[in-house]
Order: sequence, then structure tokens, then C-alpha cells
Amino acid sequence: MSQNEQELTEGTITGQPTKQESESDSSESEHMVRVSEAIKYRRRAQTAEQKLEQLQQQLHENEEKQKEMQLRFEEAALENELIQQLVHSGAMDIEASLLLIKQKIKGSSGKPKELRSLVDNLRQEKPYLFSHGQDSVVSTLAGPTAGAKGQVGGRGNRLLRLAQQAQRSGSRKDIQEYLRVRRSIRV
Repeated sequence: MSQNEQELTEGTITGQPTKQESESDSSESEHMVRVSEAIKYRRRAQTAEQKLEQLQQQLHENEEKQKEMQLRFEEAALENELIQQLVHSGAMDIEASLLLIKQKIKGSSGKPKELRSLVDNLRQEKPYLFSHGQDSVVSTLAGPTAGAKGQVGGRGNRLLRLAQQAQRSGSRKDIQEYLRVRRSIRV
């Protein structure tokens, strides 16, 4: 008998695995470990791919939000510049003027190059939206109240002088003096 056959018969009699059987079992166990590891790697790869898809979707959403916020920012900056131009030109009704200019901008389907020219055109088309001069707007902003204007006598003149002084200087002291005198005049 050959040595292999002898090992086979001895192995079957004793119940112990033969050399060939142990080699085949070890190769199968190695193969099984490799399959289980492959399954683990595949699961990890699938979860990584899912996370990648989620992150790409989030990136796309964030880019859309960024574009939207950029448009809002540009619109707000344009509106702010328009308001400054309207105030500088003496607009009495800034909201109405702003809406009319925005409507013109939408109609032209583009960004305006000269905001000043749009304001000037609106001033020519609808002069009732603007005051006659810039000085009249400034003088009405900080003038005495209607009740104080109606006062007769020395107190009324003093109040008017104090209001003009406070308007010219802008000093807190002058403003407080004006307000103190105005409170004392109330009937």
C-alpha cells in the first residue's frame, strides 16, 4: 500500500481527518473567510456609495440655495442703491417710485447700467412723486411739529429758533433744549 492509502485507512478507522482532508478543510475555511470578508466589503462599498449619493444631493441643494441667496443679495443691493438715488433726488413717495423703477427694470429684461438715469426719467414722467428741490425735503424732516408751529407769541418764536438751532448743529444739548421747551408749551 502506498502511504496515501495507508493514511486514508488509518484516518477512517481512527476518525481523525487525514492530511488531504485537513488541507481541503483549511482551503475551504480560507475560502469561506474570503467570501464573508467580500460580503462585508461589498456592504461597506454600498453604504459608501449611498453616502456619496446623499452628499452629492446635498451639494446640489446647497449650490441651488447659494444661487438663490446670491440673487436675493443682488436684488437687495440694487434696491438699496435705488432708494439712495431716490432719496437724493427728493422723492416724496419712495415706495411708489421704487415699484415703478423696478417695473421698468423688469420690462427691459436686464440689469440697469445707470440707476441715476432711471430716476431722472421717472422724475420727468411723474413729477408729482418728487419734491421741487432737495432743500425742501431736508427742511421738512426736522422742523417743529404742527402744534408747535401754531403757537403765537414769544414762546413760539423761541421754539422755532431752538428747532432751527438743533437742526443746524445736530448737538444733543440743542435737541434736548428744544424738546424741553416744546413740552413746556403744551397746553
